[in-house]
Amino acid sequence: MVSIGSRLKYIREKRGWSQTFVCKKLSIPNSTLSGYERDYRSPDPEVLIKLSDIYEVSVDWILGKEDSRNNLPSAEDLQTTLQALKEKRARWGARKLSDSEQEMLEKILEAVIKREEDEEDAEQ
Repeated sequence: MVSIGSRLKYIREKRGWSQTFVCKKLSIPNSTLSGYERDYRSPDPEVLIKLSDIYEVSVDWILGKEDSRNNLPSAEDLQTTLQALKEKRARWGARKLSDSEQEMLEKILEAVIKREEDEEDAEQ
């Protein structure tokens, strides 16, 4: 299982931010954030929410309860939607999508799926 500290360090580094930068945004000492990232200490609920906000990830992701950082559809959900598009059975509410709309959405979903797969590979 991935720890809270490793997730906090990962997302901070992914954003290209220093510990000092994050500490200033949170108004906490550098040693406190360092302790979180090294799993020596755990953030209290208030700080956890602030971390979630500045990193733009869910609290559940930080805590390791989910793999998706932003409560976005899973790769499996995206694949299912992509398959529906390819089979020309996708709809927007009650309206059937035109061929050009379906093609456009297919390209978008393929790009999103590839990005998610690349990010998963990078995390492991």
